[in-house]
Amino acid sequence: MRKYQWFMRLLTVIYLLVGVAFFFYHDQLVDVLNLGSKIFTAFQPLPVSIENKELFWTVLATSMMVMLSLTALFSSIYPTAASFLIIHLASKLTSTVSFIYLLKTQTPYFAYLVGTITDSFIFLVVLYFYLRAVFTKSIATVEPQDNTLPPSNTDPTL
Repeated sequence: MRKYQWFMRLLTVIYLLVGVAFFFYHDQLVDVLNLGSKIFTAFQPLPVSIENKELFWTVLATSMMVMLSLTALFSSIYPTAASFLIIHLASKLTSTVSFIYLLKTQTPYFAYLVGTITDSFIFLVVLYFYLRAVFTKSIATVEPQDNTLPPSNTDPTL
């Protein structure tokens, strides 16, 4: 369980740092990702448009990184709660499948390859921890109803 908690805390920090990079250093992040296409010439660099500086998708990406950071943090605090792992797995599976789809159907940007590799790696590691916990019965597939979580009916006005 300690390795799992350590890994989740590491992901908490990584997701926060990447979220900050997405938001405040968007252009530099694209430049770094585009360096790979110079080495792996089968892949294209992401297009950089000086005229179009809208950041709509940057906000959504930053929001997702904060959500993943909190999911990883709560996974480390409540290591027997399956729900956090399932949210994490769903997010990483979605991004991995989406990156693979884009690689196969759109311009093969190097950034899509990086996304496929990083997110599939995280997905597989989290899946490993989830399956290990399920098979050793050290995870609750339904959240425990002890005093670690507040009851859902504490405020009748909600």
